[in-house]
Amino acid sequence: MFFSLLRITFKIVFVIFTFLRTSVAQNLNSISEHNPNSNVVHAIEANGYLFSILPFMDENTATSGFKIYKSNIANMIVDSLVVNSNLYQTYVTNFVKVSETEYKFAVSIGFKVNGIRIYKVNSLLKLMDSVDIIDNNFLLNSFSYANLIQGPEKEILLNTLFYNEDFPYNVYYQIDNSFHLKNQYIDSTTFNLQLGSYSEITSNILYFKNSYVMMSLADPLSRFLSHTIKRFSRDLELVTSAKVAGSYLFNIYHSPLEINHRWYIGNVFYKEFEGNLGLMPNFIEIRNDDSVINKSNYFKKDEPFAGGTNIRNFNALFDSIEQRVYLTVNYSYSGEIGQFCYDTSFNLLWNKNYSYPVNKIDTIYTKMQSNGVLLYNSQFYLYGVKQELLKWNQLHGPNKPFIIPIRMLDERILLGEKESTPILNALILFPNPCKDKIYLRDTRRDYSISIYNQIGQLVLIASFDIDKKVDVDKLTAGLYFYTVFNKNEFVHSGKLVKE
Repeated sequence: MFFSLLRITFKIVFVIFTFLRTSVAQNLNSISEHNPNSNVVHAIEANGYLFSILPFMDENTATSGFKIYKSNIANMIVDSLVVNSNLYQTYVTNFVKVSETEYKFAVSIGFKVNGIRIYKVNSLLKLMDSVDIIDNNFLLNSFSYANLIQGPEKEILLNTLFYNEDFPYNVYYQIDNSFHLKNQYIDSTTFNLQLGSYSEITSNILYFKNSYVMMSLADPLSRFLSHTIKRFSRDLELVTSAKVAGSYLFNIYHSPLEINHRWYIGNVFYKEFEGNLGLMPNFIEIRNDDSVINKSNYFKKDEPFAGGTNIRNFNALFDSIEQRVYLTVNYSYSGEIGQFCYDTSFNLLWNKNYSYPVNKIDTIYTKMQSNGVLLYNSQFYLYGVKQELLKWNQLHGPNKPFIIPIRMLDERILLGEKESTPILNALILFPNPCKDKIYLRDTRRDYSISIYNQIGQLVLIASFDIDKKVDVDKLTAGLYFYTVFNKNEFVHSGKLVKE
């Protein structure tokens, strides 16, 4: 009897130890550690969870594939999907959220991208269907990129960019709600190779007011700098095409917004300030008559000047609840992230720059390449890839994916103050498993904790008292997720077992 109880006790202790040992690896922030040389390509919020997708490559087997992570509001990974392919490298597009429980994305197929495979996946991370898009455009020309656009009902549009010699052109593939190729449209604007011709790239596209609307950006190397606004019917029939002249439309990729039934694009525009030429964050409105209105308020001298000529990776977001418009930009040389907040009249309310962790103790600097930003659990999440450098001006270093609440880009931590690293490392919640109380092994800060059940419901929010203690006696036995904050700034998250 005694030995039986001893064996059972040993098994329980072993399970708990194993659980605690592996819990750190299941934090969403840990994807950078076990996905080196990868990139969080896209992320969406759906069905109460955060879904992120990234390609991967196994250097040992020379194979690649993609991964999808599903995490809850406590930043803990609750499920994942890994699909391997016999490719040297896998290309992954963005998600399209057809509904709260159904999403679509696309990946490359073939060793040299001989086509695109579009997948349908549900919220349980089960692949439901797929369709392959293969034609001579992939076989005869150079593939550059692709992205998905939500169309009417459950239809989607695949926008692809190819290069015919040195000239780019777009092909649009329309996929119906039965997941079959419905229509195909080749934009042959760039096939005119006569002297003085220009080439265009579809840089911004969305389904808006019962038609596909597109902004084609002129090739910066072309002789004439102009842009085109095109409108297609839901069956991909060209309805209108209007030229828009002017050099202020620059870098308008992937930031379309529909705000109060109007079409806006986040971009940059050139501005001379005190003798210096800089690129300024900006929005433009495309009106029904295809005229373009600049919404920037940077003409005023008292407005803050963002400056810099190397702004890229624009991500626009509209918070319909707060009625605020956000533009997140990437300063490519420094790796800094700039966030700008506007009201719906596009008056700048505030702006702030963030630098991803600079660990001065180990002299490790990090540059960010932002791929996007989204609102989840009432906070902004930033995702992309970071490059760790030993010196700020190094050109090469290990690339690691990241997805992180912007509020974690806290000035105190990022500037590498000597106390910041030990604070994060020394923060320990105990006992775990617990019975009626939990304690925090850090007495230098005022902390609060949010505890969630396994389906993501908030069951307890409390501040640690003077003894760094919180009562959890009212929680039922089971597994929970927790997040610790210091003055509303994220500090730490993990799993908690209540006995």
